[in-house]
Amino acid sequence: MVEVKKKILVFTALLLNGCYYLGHNKFKDIIPHPSRDWSAPECLTVIMEAGEDNLLDKRTNIKAIVTPYYPSVVKALNREAQKQSHWSEKVYQQTTDRLIYESCGMFVDWEDENEPVYDYKLKPLNNPLQFDSVMFLLTLRNVGWPCGKKLRLSVPTSYGYREIIIPLEEPDCVPPDIKNIQNMISLMNQRTDILHPKTVSGRKMSYLTNIEETIFIKFIFNDGEKHFLDSSDAYYLFILNGFESEIRFKFPIDYMR
Repeated sequence: MVEVKKKILVFTALLLNGCYYLGHNKFKDIIPHPSRDWSAPECLTVIMEAGEDNLLDKRTNIKAIVTPYYPSVVKALNREAQKQSHWSEKVYQQTTDRLIYESCGMFVDWEDENEPVYDYKLKPLNNPLQFDSVMFLLTLRNVGWPCGKKLRLSVPTSYGYREIIIPLEEPDCVPPDIKNIQNMISLMNQRTDILHPKTVSGRKMSYLTNIEETIFIKFIFNDGEKHFLDSSDAYYLFILNGFESEIRFKFPIDYMR
């Protein structure tokens, strides 16, 4: 599973470097068709329309891409991985089944040519309240680090001199501490209820620098008594705290398919 997740992160690198292309068709036009018919631009369109990012926001150096692992998004991610890794259709289906089940407890009926998705009660997916859980991929990078003043030194070598640059620490130039990243992430519904992650994994560093962090976050939407999206008929918010300023992303529930 770890190797699979590594393969399906390729698109985040494309986004962070500005190298992406959206197809002419929109999410709503693409997903009624089986994923085997989706082109590469259409797969990327499904992923990007369902996700959110602040890559063009000049007000903060903290750049984030948040991708919800809805069934349609997992299908699109794995179609791209299938092309890159030359998976058979059987491997694609097995890998997609595992990731959709891990994210939201659902599965795909591959025997139906339309690839319908069913929840754990064996009911066709047609309502956000059928999501017991959702896993997100959060990609973070601090593009403003190193910052502040820099010390330039000429260092003698066997072939002459070379210049090295040493960033000087300043009180306002300390990278954010992300050791407790699980406490910096939450969801909020239209009732303003706050939901905290069930699991957070994948963090590599203790501080957020210009080295990309990819973090998997899983939220449980249904606690057995009430559903997180009850009375939220349009969207919910993904919130990041503890950086230069609070970062919020709006996720329309129309994409939960």
